[in-house]
Amino acid sequence: MIPFAKGHGLGNDYIVIDGKDVPAPLTVPQIVRICDRNWGVGSDGILLKVPAWAGADFGMRILNPDGSEAEKSGNGLRIFAKYLWEHGHTKAPVFTVDTKGGRVECHCHVSDGHMNLVTVEMGTCTFVAPEIPMHGPAREVVRVPLQVGGEALLVTAEGLWVAGTDKRVYHLPGTGGKPATRGPEFTAAPAALAPLAGGRLAVAAGAQ
Repeated sequence: MIPFAKGHGLGNDYIVIDGKDVPAPLTVPQIVRICDRNWGVGSDGILLKVPAWAGADFGMRILNPDGSEAEKSGNGLRIFAKYLWEHGHTKAPVFTVDTKGGRVECHCHVSDGHMNLVTVEMGTCTFVAPEIPMHGPAREVVRVPLQVGGEALLVTAEGLWVAGTDKRVYHLPGTGGKPATRGPEFTAAPAALAPLAGGRLAVAAGAQ
């Protein structure tokens, strides 16, 4: 039997497993079964404690319920930090964790010997066009009309700088379907987008 802990942060619940307790690498079917809310433990994913690989104090892999691997999760990192502190892996108030999305610094806020709050450094963001970067005047790109794939969309654009990687997110309010399929349309809109060297693009639907 593999020991585990389970916690939640702002509604995200994760299972935490120490990689040393796993006799063999978890397979996709095993991950899916463990995360299944009817037939398994049930969770939004698995946080696997592994040795650090890029100079941090700890390493963490985030396994999604479908067996894929995520780069980073703010809620997951806070759960992981609380797990490390409460299970005796560290008593330091500040430590670092290697993730697939880069190294993250965790700050543990302890009162009367109890961990009450964890804050993590997820990077910085901007809505200012030249800093995202996007072409056009230096204004905040919030509900700005943008021609994408022959369609006029109201777009809010966000530039993120996380662990040395540029990430660009476009929020599309009131859109249906699968927004991820629209990524190629955004990258093919040279009148609106500046080059994104070595970075990543995401398109998200939802209200603003």
